Amino acid sequence: MINCREEKLCAFCKYWLGSSPDVDYITGNSKVRRTAGLCSQDESGRTHNSTDLCPKFSRGLSYM
Repeated sequence: MINCREEKLCAFCKYWLGSSPDVDYITGNSKVRRTAGLCSQDESGRTHNSTDLCPKFSRGLSYM
């Protein structure tokens, strides 16, 4: 269990185009499965894991 308001994983980034994590929006506790997805800021077209961290991270509004 991790907290979506503290962690800076791809799955919580506004640029993440993969599947959404399972989040309890009241507590912020989240279950993140390691899945592949795209990043709208990465022009290479490579997939990234939901548990990766990117230097262009910007938290999605739904996780604040």
